[in-house]
Amino acid sequence: MVPIGCRNAASLRPAPPIAGFTLVELVVVCVILGVLGAIALPRFIDTAGEARFSKMSYMYSSFHTGTQLAHSFWTARGQLPAGVMTVQGQLVPIAHHWPTPIGALNMLNAGNPPPFVPILSATELEIHESAERPQCRFIYRPPIADGTGPEYVNEVTRANCAN
Repeated sequence: MVPIGCRNAASLRPAPPIAGFTLVELVVVCVILGVLGAIALPRFIDTAGEARFSKMSYMYSSFHTGTQLAHSFWTARGQLPAGVMTVQGQLVPIAHHWPTPIGALNMLNAGNPPPFVPILSATELEIHESAERPQCRFIYRPPIADGTGPEYVNEVTRANCAN
């Protein structure tokens, strides 16, 4: 006979352990996630700088190609070293068979002008990404004599376009 208040012998066995994670396992997972976050987070934080770099790289490539095409078109038509051509409704002055600084700026402004900060002088055109980042830029200097080409200075780098 079983005394009152006692259960059968099977109930005296310890209960099976509850499934779960130990504190050590949880700490290891937190450390791994922290290390991954420390490595990956800076990569995603400067996406704006990467976007500025991409925008200015594309603009420089388009600008360079556009001035080369204007020169080729002007030369192929047998034009005089100086004159004016029209590109998408914009007047582009030509000197020494190449677009002048104002002509190059007009070519950039053809169609829908992207946001940029131009600095124009008689001898060169500087295109800055913004006033806050003047080092993220490229420069166009047209030739000063027939038979020579323009000078392109590309200062568009990830470092120059970063925050």
